[in-house]
Amino acid sequence: MRYFTFLTMLLSITLVGSNVNAAESGMLRWKLKAGDTFYLKNVQRMKQTITANGRDVKQNSTQISFIQFSVKRLTPEGGAVVEQTLLKISSKGNLSGAGDTGVNDKLKGVKFTLTLDSDHKIVKFEGYEEFIKKVTDGDKAVEAALRVMVAKETMQKTASEIFSQLPRKIVSTGDTWKRAAHFSMGPIGEMAINATYIYYGKATVEDTPVDRIQYIAAMKYSPPKANGSVKLPFTITKVSLNSDEFSGTIHFNPETGRIVDTTLNMKISGELTFLVDDQDRTVSLKQEMTIEAHILDENPLQPGN
Repeated sequence: MRYFTFLTMLLSITLVGSNVNAAESGMLRWKLKAGDTFYLKNVQRMKQTITANGRDVKQNSTQISFIQFSVKRLTPEGGAVVEQTLLKISSKGNLSGAGDTGVNDKLKGVKFTLTLDSDHKIVKFEGYEEFIKKVTDGDKAVEAALRVMVAKETMQKTASEIFSQLPRKIVSTGDTWKRAAHFSMGPIGEMAINATYIYYGKATVEDTPVDRIQYIAAMKYSPPKANGSVKLPFTITKVSLNSDEFSGTIHFNPETGRIVDTTLNMKISGELTFLVDDQDRTVSLKQEMTIEAHILDENPLQPGN
């Protein structure tokens, strides 16, 4: 279950208001300017219960990450080149791997370069090879597993979430739009997410006028089609997981052209069957996750912030 939880966390490096009326509208599109720098603070809390052989195992974790985004230049096509730097990541809890400062220290300073098109979709993702080298320290076995479980394509899709959730057009209160995303997790399986967004009009966050968007999504998890070259101590053979809740809120500042904050609430329950030592073992899973993300103008790690 450690691997499944890690990939659901990954989706995170991807993100309440006032009454509105039908006349309100807003342009929901990021404004990126060359030379701009902003920061993302992401707080993820997870608790889960795994039941196997009549025994409950309760686990929890809190992960906090700080990421810097620097707009290096704008492109002639109307896009932008953005550098993403992981400044700090910390975790705690009794989940396996939580509090592992060794891994967190390796991730510190990891950089990726994102090239966005005019619709703010990532068309080029650079830095993956450097990330692999820094995290694995030349261990070929670890490198092979990491390349499959955290593929470049998956990291690119995750990075694009911060810029691509908005419809990039003027919307009026009550307008909706849909988005679908698919994430491959190698020998762990695949995850498909279908979300419906609705524009709720104007709201206020800490005295700042914002546009408020809410969304509801459904998640479908599928077992791996084949193990491939990476061998795990188990094979997932059957999955019956339900997203009992998958909803969130986005606040967007039309003046700055940036997201202010996002929240996500997710509840998953169901069963997974693993093949271990030629025997099927079924476990039940109940997982709750909340994610709060804030876009900041100043580096929150600097003294005084």
